[in-house]
Amino acid sequence: MTGVVGARGAARIVDQHTDPAPLTALVEQSAANIYFNPCQQLRFLLAPTLQVPGLSTERGKPLAEFIRGIVNTTRLGGRFSSGEAIAEANLSELREFGNTTHLAGMAEQETDLLTDGIIPVAPSRNEEVRRVGTYGAVLGVADMLGRVPTEDDFFDEVQKRNRSLPDALHGALNGWLST
Repeated sequence: MTGVVGARGAARIVDQHTDPAPLTALVEQSAANIYFNPCQQLRFLLAPTLQVPGLSTERGKPLAEFIRGIVNTTRLGGRFSSGEAIAEANLSELREFGNTTHLAGMAEQETDLLTDGIIPVAPSRNEEVRRVGTYGAVLGVADMLGRVPTEDDFFDEVQKRNRSLPDALHGALNGWLST
């Protein structure tokens, strides 16, 4: 397991064959803290002016409700959702939870909800318009070249006088000239 917060600590606990396994913090900084800013930027969370963070209606709540539905199908997820303060869990519960929530097995609806957050269908802020424009430009360059573009390929298109990409993407490309 690589790239998963707390994976090494979790592997040590599982390797010790402790059943039930203690549920303790396995990292110094929780995943919630690590992902807080990206979630805010992608508008899964409410505006940062609020004292208490919350989920945004248009992106955060639909994703959270979908994930809750998946998580609640597991015994451990049901315990979490009931508000139980869980200090330990059986390895069978942890395996069931892990198999149900594994990233490789993301449901199509979950993928769609995440994609809509990253590339909104109707961007509502300037930063979203620029981000979607940049994604469109990178995908356009990839399509033109028939391969994954390099940074140089992208900037070659940005600097062209007669660009190959559609006019709708020129604003995003021009933004890269001024940064």
